[in-house]
Amino acid sequence: MTKHLAALALAVSLLLTSCGGGAKAASMHLRRSEGRVSVSDDEGKDLEPAENLGLYSGYGVDTRSESYAWIDLDKVKLTKLDQDSEIEIKKEGKHLTIEVLSGSLFFNVTEPLAGDETMEIRTSNMIVGIRGTCGWVTLSEDEDQLSVYLLEGKVRCQADGEKETVRAGEMAVMTEDGQITVEEFSAADIPAFVMEEIEDSDDLAEAILEDSDLDVAGGAGGDVPGGYADALAEIDGEILYTEMVDFEADGNPELLVLHTRNNNNKSELLAVSVYRAGPDGVDKLYFSTPQFGDRGTFSLVESGGRLYLETYRQDNKHDNGVDSYRHSYVYDGSIAEKDGDRPSWSGDDRDWTMIYWISRNESTYYGTKYWIHTDFYKKTGVKPAERYEEIRKQYNTVKILAYSPDGESLIITPELSEVEDILDPVVLEEPEEGTFPTDGDRTVLAGTVGWYTYSEVLALQGQNDPNAPYSDTSQTFLLILLDSPQAVTARSGDGISSYEREAAMIDITQAAGLEQYDGQHIVFSIDPDETWWPSDTSLPLGEPSTDNVHVLE
Repeated sequence: MTKHLAALALAVSLLLTSCGGGAKAASMHLRRSEGRVSVSDDEGKDLEPAENLGLYSGYGVDTRSESYAWIDLDKVKLTKLDQDSEIEIKKEGKHLTIEVLSGSLFFNVTEPLAGDETMEIRTSNMIVGIRGTCGWVTLSEDEDQLSVYLLEGKVRCQADGEKETVRAGEMAVMTEDGQITVEEFSAADIPAFVMEEIEDSDDLAEAILEDSDLDVAGGAGGDVPGGYADALAEIDGEILYTEMVDFEADGNPELLVLHTRNNNNKSELLAVSVYRAGPDGVDKLYFSTPQFGDRGTFSLVESGGRLYLETYRQDNKHDNGVDSYRHSYVYDGSIAEKDGDRPSWSGDDRDWTMIYWISRNESTYYGTKYWIHTDFYKKTGVKPAERYEEIRKQYNTVKILAYSPDGESLIITPELSEVEDILDPVVLEEPEEGTFPTDGDRTVLAGTVGWYTYSEVLALQGQNDPNAPYSDTSQTFLLILLDSPQAVTARSGDGISSYEREAAMIDITQAAGLEQYDGQHIVFSIDPDETWWPSDTSLPLGEPSTDNVHVLE
């Protein structure tokens, strides 16, 4: 199990800051475990993990994915082993060493050791001497650097003769060539396995706030400047995550908030708001309710030195022997040149908008088709497949903020291992080309029927409601989302003429008897003389509607 760090000469000493009497680090137990945890003795023999299992010199503990282990040292010294991590314990007299072989380890020593005792967390030649403090240590995957984060106390770092002092609220990254980088970190940087321990102890949260100024009482959210207090107080729901993000790369960051809303929309797992503090107060720049379909992610992504928000949605359908997959990506972000007056923003008086909405639709019957919609992209003769790949490669993931594994539950700031399978969507083999049936002079199309709320329609179209705040937000729509945008001929809103335009969906809310197809993929036909393009800005924006639908398959 042992892993070595060649030529690494790093030393970190945590200075005593706690008060109280000393206790010998002589009693050591696996207090509890969660998931798949392995324990081995000094001869490498596997032991059955059990509550309060005694641990001795030479013992090893390792965790698998979504698994954790808590080690109790004299009941006042706690360490927690993160998932996909491994340690080995060594003890000689009053000297205790926990060697980190991989992953991360949280530590919280509430009473300092006696003067003749030592407790070290180390990896190869790198040493963290624990006496009375709280924080966590992470070993990089390539094993060439150690990161130490301090929630309480002080740390003296030494790497290849170089020394730095790190205080609570700061972190240090040390490399084997002697470089030490010290910087502040926020509550948003605290990993979930550490935050869980903090949330279980009000006293610990208060101690961290007092020593490091990190406000962790609200859970896994970042530090928020006081000027945003009133805006956050107006959110009618639970705040899940906050982070200051400089979307415009101008040195004036905005506040990103992930939260819930207290409404009856069961399909709404998440709401997102972005605020900006300016000379006239705080403005709400952006709001959306990302939809995840069967599963999906919501991420912070980068392109061209600017930051954007990406919603990835995956819909998997298996109807009547036809398998179909839809992978949709929506990119939202600021189109402002800089913080300032509205003339510096977009020509239509918006500063945040949908940049791209693209999707790849795969079917064992209809083949692979692409859908590209954007405020800016104009047809240039580039094939949709090429443009789709070009847009996808334009954005690089910075951080996954939320993940829905099933469209019904939500994980905030998941570990990468939890979402690896969704980052490379399934690609079907190119199917044989299918043919649609005919239905006289009617237009034959294919798509998926579904009920959508007011907010879901806006999210689908990546638009803001031009009629807000006068719209009826309780309305619902029965829509057919086409497999890909299709040229549709329909009558103009005034009924005088007909014209052809590309449609992404058909509004069938007023059609009778189609509720039975909710959630199903159908082949259907519409009558061009009884299908209408809208004459106003009602939802869905710019899409045709009809009450005359023939379901063919």
